[in-house]
Amino acid sequence: MAPKTKCLPCMSEDIKQLIRDKYRDPLVNEALNVIGTCPEPGELNFCIIQKRAPSAYQTFIKQCLATKPIKGKPFGAAGQYLKECASDWRKRSGKS
Repeated sequence: MAPKTKCLPCMSEDIKQLIRDKYRDPLVNEALNVIGTCPEPGELNFCIIQKRAPSAYQTFIKQCLATKPIKGKPFGAAGQYLKECASDWRKRSGKS
């Protein structure tokens, strides 16, 4: 498994200068100073984070709970159904 790398948002100095020249605003300049500087000209890194796909367990529980009569029940009533679904998962996966 590859180690996780932390993404650091950055903007190249030439892009920062274009924005500074366009707006000439001290607040914009402050914001640009906070953003890291990318090494390559024209580079812009937003660090888009992708969500992981749900595990087989999470998918099973979601589908199982969708079949239960939870709507209209008082708050906290879903716990009973969640236990049933978890028990079904253990039986299904042979961990019971």
